[in-house]
Amino acid sequence: MSGDGHRLSSPELEVLVDPDRGADIVSVVPTRIGENVLFSSPWSGSPATAAPPPATGNSHVDWHTRYRGGWQVLCPNAGDERQAHGTVWGFHGEAALVPWRVTAAGPSAIACETELTTAPLRLQREITVTGPVLRVAERLTNLAPVALEVHWVQHPAFGHPLIDRGARLAAGATRLLADPTIPGTLLEADAAYDWPVEPVATLPGCDEPRAVFACLTGFRDRAWYTITNPDLDLAVRVTWPARTWPHAWLWQELHAGTGFPWFGRGHACAVEPASTIPGTGTTDGRARGRGVELPPGATRDGDVELTVSGATQAP
Repeated sequence: MSGDGHRLSSPELEVLVDPDRGADIVSVVPTRIGENVLFSSPWSGSPATAAPPPATGNSHVDWHTRYRGGWQVLCPNAGDERQAHGTVWGFHGEAALVPWRVTAAGPSAIACETELTTAPLRLQREITVTGPVLRVAERLTNLAPVALEVHWVQHPAFGHPLIDRGARLAAGATRLLADPTIPGTLLEADAAYDWPVEPVATLPGCDEPRAVFACLTGFRDRAWYTITNPDLDLAVRVTWPARTWPHAWLWQELHAGTGFPWFGRGHACAVEPASTIPGTGTTDGRARGRGVELPPGATRDGDVELTVSGATQAP
């Protein structure tokens, strides 16, 4: 384990994992291009991202101050903070902020676990690199004799050079639900669309500002999406079981946000396997805000696979 995390590798991929904070996947570098395909925040090199969590009284500010980009797991909450079980579950939850214990580690795999304090949950995460495939297997366990309903969301965000003019997003979803309060610059608030939606599925360059926050849904069996960049001859395909994560949050921040935290510097596209449609109420006959129900002692499992290939080799 190096000072900045644990490195995993295969001939096709180099991956950096940080057990000290969230068991985050900090970077995914296809060796053929030698650059990280995950998003790095403009302040990812700041000492503030390595410091203990700040305490401004605003969990949204505190979370973003330490956000480096990469791939987190969000639990027991995702999105705005909320009251639950006599406490406050902060913005994007506790799991991405706390240290995880390493239970096994090698050159191509690492296993970590943590127990939360804001919810009686044990999370286990096994991250494996095999050839061009990065696999994340997770287990969520309710340690209490009381039932829980929690959010459980994967938060991989992609950045330059993968996200650039001419890149395309394809997905096995059938519907796109725009957020009711912050849909961004391309969608109508709380509207429902048949997927694919243009221009959302075609990604822009740095000189074409846009913001999108929505939710892909209607996945079946093994859910999937692919981001393809023909100029790099690179495709990243992500798959997961729709029974575990029925939805995928779609977030594009491409130089459109001029206030905190982006100030016009964000260049990210995230497609996030999710237990929950963000927000409250219903859209398109689907309930927002409903999470994973965990009876006392119950366990839920899921896995996400990220596969890197040439653009013409993507399914």
